[in-house]
Amino acid sequence: MSIRVDITRTKMYKELNQEIQNKYFNQLNKKYIHNIDNIYYSCFITNDNEENIRVQKLINDLLECKRQMMQSYEETPFKYGLIYEAKRHATYGLCITSKDRYDIFVDEFYRNEKTPRILIKIRSMPLWIEPIDKVLEETLKTLDKVLSDYNLSAQCTRENRIDYCYHTNYIQNPRKHFKDEVLESTLVTTMKSYGVQGKIKRQFSKTKLTKDYICFGNRKSNNVFIRIYNKTREVIEQGYKAFFIHKWYEHKLISFYDKYCLEYAFEHKNYDKLHTARLNFYLQYGQDKTIKKRILDLLNNEETTRQDIEAFADLIMPKVTIICNIEFETKRKFYYYSDKQINALPLLDNSKDYRLHRLFKIIDNRVIFLNYINHDLMTYEKNSKTCSWWKRLQECKIKSVSSKKDELSREYNKNLNEKLVKRKFINNVASLSVYSDNNDTDFTTDICDVLSNMNDNHTQYGLVSELGVLGEEISSELLRDYQVIKDKKNRLLKNRK
Repeated sequence: MSIRVDITRTKMYKELNQEIQNKYFNQLNKKYIHNIDNIYYSCFITNDNEENIRVQKLINDLLECKRQMMQSYEETPFKYGLIYEAKRHATYGLCITSKDRYDIFVDEFYRNEKTPRILIKIRSMPLWIEPIDKVLEETLKTLDKVLSDYNLSAQCTRENRIDYCYHTNYIQNPRKHFKDEVLESTLVTTMKSYGVQGKIKRQFSKTKLTKDYICFGNRKSNNVFIRIYNKTREVIEQGYKAFFIHKWYEHKLISFYDKYCLEYAFEHKNYDKLHTARLNFYLQYGQDKTIKKRILDLLNNEETTRQDIEAFADLIMPKVTIICNIEFETKRKFYYYSDKQINALPLLDNSKDYRLHRLFKIIDNRVIFLNYINHDLMTYEKNSKTCSWWKRLQECKIKSVSSKKDELSREYNKNLNEKLVKRKFINNVASLSVYSDNNDTDFTTDICDVLSNMNDNHTQYGLVSELGVLGEEISSELLRDYQVIKDKKNRLLKNRK
């Protein structure tokens, strides 16, 4: 365990004793963890052809779900907990999904005997908090249930795309780390193209550019596509992968302080809220009363800008640790040319479903493919020696993050997503209160006013009784489809609970 040098130079760090310093700011520096982030695999249906009426019955049922969805603009339940969604992947235009877990794509048309009818995409959350082999088997079992209803069966599977990722706290200044002159002097690769994406920020009349995303290769045509990007920003702004914050803290990539700030920004789905969180941390754990007063004055001043908050936070608080994701997206053609070698690879567990054996051989022995990618396809060298940050990636232990189902991460994900919804609710109540010109009322009063105004006639009732229950039934056009909305949310969120 160690504390970054830049942290030790900050005002807050210096005013704490060593025990508290370690409690708030300790982490494992220059740390890497590896996992598989997405798995796509295709599946052939036994005796699939243009004349197979059982396959056509499945297609017709999915098309009916699609028709219902287009009429109602709502997700349509299918079966076995799956719902129909308006998604497609390449030629696979029909999709049934288990929310936040996996999608089962079906091609409406028979192409040829070499083109699989079905494509399954496994999402990141189950791959990070459950054993990968169990998740793979679950998806195939679900597909088996669906197909069996039509007297069909899954014949075999093959890999389509596998994304290998490394999360690291090594890169704390991507803009400096990936400067053009640095890349030109260290990058060794056979790839022919690259791209950069970032933000343009204005701070005190100065323009500042960030580098949040850099990629190598052509995503549409290459067998391997490599991207390195600010995973912290993605988690905060997308607002639905809270489990990563728990995983990073569990593996000591981030400190207690980082976790506090990330959770606050996540609740607001706003990356810039990290700076407000830094000041809030001082309000809660700092010691200088004068600084606390200055923070309160700053945060309560309506004219305070984001730049003001960031600038003052930089004076007294450490930067929040950035987690970068280094991801290798490998596609079907990448493995196609190694068919004989893959077939000869050993399996860790021969008892697994034989139809998934090829996938398990690739996943169990992925160190072989990763060594090729991060040694031969791309590496970073200085003075004929591998750069330290890439050397650590090469030497990272290749094992899955979760060897058993991680209920703590699931519960953490649920709780933080729940706080995000509550935050939205509070913001919406405040907005409705302002629309009603209730500028000086408290939250309880505003809640009662919102409930009262849900009645179409907007008559004020004493809605909250002494027992805390509603004393008048709420009637509104806005609530006509409330149960439908609630059922939809239940399907949407049940895997996040």
